[in-house]
Amino acid sequence: MLTVDFVNAVSSLAKESLNLRTKDLGNGLMMHVLPGKDPKIIRLPANPLHRRVTTFDSFLNLIRTRKPFTENTDTTSPVDLVDQPDHEGAVVYYGDEALVYQESPGKQDQFQATFPLMKSKPFLWLVAAEKNGISLGQKDFVKLLRIIFRNCNAGTLLDTVRQLKFTSGAAATGNIQHGKQSLSREILEEVEASGKTIPEEVLLSVPVFDNLHFRGEIACAIEINCTEGSFLMTPFPGEITKLTNVVLAQVQQMIQEVGVAAYQGSVK
Repeated sequence: MLTVDFVNAVSSLAKESLNLRTKDLGNGLMMHVLPGKDPKIIRLPANPLHRRVTTFDSFLNLIRTRKPFTENTDTTSPVDLVDQPDHEGAVVYYGDEALVYQESPGKQDQFQATFPLMKSKPFLWLVAAEKNGISLGQKDFVKLLRIIFRNCNAGTLLDTVRQLKFTSGAAATGNIQHGKQSLSREILEEVEASGKTIPEEVLLSVPVFDNLHFRGEIACAIEINCTEGSFLMTPFPGEITKLTNVVLAQVQQMIQEVGVAAYQGSVK
């Protein structure tokens, strides 16, 4: 038997629902707002059909162990993926933002796993340099090569720039080492570096993403402004796109070796 209190409570909730406003805050958080009341933030339960992984190895392992790949019911035994190339219609879409594994594309209730990609600092710096041009003094250029482009095949250029001499009528010099710096302001024309010449271009080995071990080579022009004592390192046209495509091609190959079709693009 329904009591008056129960009916009144249901009626009150129904009236509140008409005025309820919601806002998706992202990361599984939702804000509920009712007139005259403080907003409430709730965490939505995770969708079991949508999974987010944090490493490339985890992404590949998840793909290998998904049941739609095989009719083999013995999950303790390894599955011969070579004999199952289509994997029940599973597919991976890849781009420079994320890798997305999807089963049964086009169906409403489909399992999906996402591996977000994080661009590396060397790559982001080169993208900015290509777009805007970044002029750096000798001290800052040495710091850039020593820290941001460490392990990027910039060692020879770093050694040369460190010993760089900007010569003028007063034969002033600059020599930057770790913890030691001096640079003349009376720079006129000539540039020397202990008998070495600054190359006109450099070939760097750069990781595009921090959370992928793949890397590729990118050619950059080196320019020196003797009057200002500054440097420009700029990727040649098309090098950023070529580098990205080289790395993504390596990703595609690894995914296809698992036995899943991989296409450049997105699920949208």
